[in-house]
Amino acid sequence: MDRYEAAVNTVWDDFPVWGLCLYDAATAPAAVFDVVERTHPRLVSASGTRQASSRFQEVADFEALPPTPDPLEGTTPMIELVDASAAEARRVLVQVGRGHVADTILNELLIGVSEAVARHRCRAQARRRRLHGKAAQRHDNGISPRL
Repeated sequence: MDRYEAAVNTVWDDFPVWGLCLYDAATAPAAVFDVVERTHPRLVSASGTRQASSRFQEVADFEALPPTPDPLEGTTPMIELVDASAAEARRVLVQVGRGHVADTILNELLIGVSEAVARHRCRAQARRRRLHGKAAQRHDNGISPRL
C-alpha cells in the first residue's frame, strides 16, 4: 500500500486533478496514518480542515515501511519438491491440503501449482538452450578445448 500511495502522486502530477483518499480515522492503524501523512501532499481532517502535510515526502525520498513478515515463513516446510513434475506436485498438494483448506481453495491452489511448475520448466529449458547456444557459438568462433 505505501509504495502505491507514494508512486500514484507521480501519475497525478501531469493532470490538473486532486484525488481524495478516504481513511477511517477510528479504525486505521497508526502505521497507515504514518504512510498517509508522508504520501499525501494535502490532508483534510474529519472536521473538513484542509492543510498541507508537513511530513510529505517526494517519491524519491519516500521511505517505505518494512514488510510485515508472514508467520508461515518462519516455520519448517511440510514438504520440499525438487524438479517434481506437475502431476507429482499436484499429488503432494492434495495429500497435504485435503482437510486443511476448503476444496474450492485447494482446486485453485492446484491450478497455481501446475502453472508454477510449467513456468519453472519452461524457464529451465530456455536457460539450457541459451547455455547450449553460447557453447556452440564459442566453438563456432574457433574457441574450443585443447585435446
